[in-house]
Amino acid sequence: MEEIRITVPTGGMQIESAVYRGQQIETTLYPKDFLSGATVATIQAEFPLTDGDYLRLKNGKPVTLALANGVCFAVIGFAFGLLPKLLSNFSDKPEALSKYEWIALAIGIVITILLYVIGLFLPNERKTMARKLEEHFKNSPRARAFVSGQK
Repeated sequence: MEEIRITVPTGGMQIESAVYRGQQIETTLYPKDFLSGATVATIQAEFPLTDGDYLRLKNGKPVTLALANGVCFAVIGFAFGLLPKLLSNFSDKPEALSKYEWIALAIGIVITILLYVIGLFLPNERKTMARKLEEHFKNSPRARAFVSGQK
């Protein structure tokens, strides 16, 4: 003989249960408060982000970036100093740039580029924190669950 047992939580610790044995069910059963206001949620373990971790993500730039910026602005300042000599080529008394001025400008540009490139490959706090976040979410399985609504 086939037996059907229906057990439905009705809120809190109460459980409504019914057993149907040897009967043909011809009507729709409406369990009381079954999943009332519930929704399906995707749940994943949280990442314990601290204030310090947030600041590392926000401001964790490599040290070489500050150095590269400093050298870059020095090179720009030096180039502005050379600008009058370059503009004098449009006057009747042109002044030529010496080869050492060109060399100094080129060295400054090369150092700036090198510092930026080195900064891309060196580990820094932002990259380390981002790697931890990525690893956490890759290794934390997602689960779907019913979440009851507020009454």
